[in-house]
Amino acid sequence: MTKQSETTVLYCLIFIVQLALLIGLYLTYNRVKVQYQKTSEHNQSVIRDKSAEIDRLNAQLRKDDAPLTPKPVPSTLPRQKSTALVSWYGWESCTNPRCLTASGEVFDPNKDTAACLESYPLGTRFMVAYGSASVWVLCNDRFYGGYGADRFLDLSRLAFSKLAPLSRGVIRATVTKI
Repeated sequence: MTKQSETTVLYCLIFIVQLALLIGLYLTYNRVKVQYQKTSEHNQSVIRDKSAEIDRLNAQLRKDDAPLTPKPVPSTLPRQKSTALVSWYGWESCTNPRCLTASGEVFDPNKDTAACLESYPLGTRFMVAYGSASVWVLCNDRFYGGYGADRFLDLSRLAFSKLAPLSRGVIRATVTKI
């Protein structure tokens, strides 16, 4: 075999490999395109179904002209003193851009505030005592448990620091609903 024919065979092989790669890319592109179209059609179907459900519920609300009465909020902590686990939170806990609390206020870790369980309305006041120290806090945020499911209150950095060093993280304190 001559050098020229070897070169020609090599170029043919390179061409065949490139052609195979292009065919593979084309087939992959078509598979992804079909999958995207199916997903898009499914999403549009779900949106149509949900829109119809929302329209039905809005029509039902318009029919029921009776004023909505709020359900009474159960109190899980009696007015007298009770011991509970409390922790603290600061800027690290912000999950929204402006760091708004559940009450709509901008979160300030340097105020005597707390995040409380949903069973207490926003604006509820608590007195928290630990040892000889105590602090009055205003519930202006929500605490859903999760990380600290056994905890009752999440105090602001300032409020917690009035009771114990921040390094303690969690303390068992006496909590009184005011």
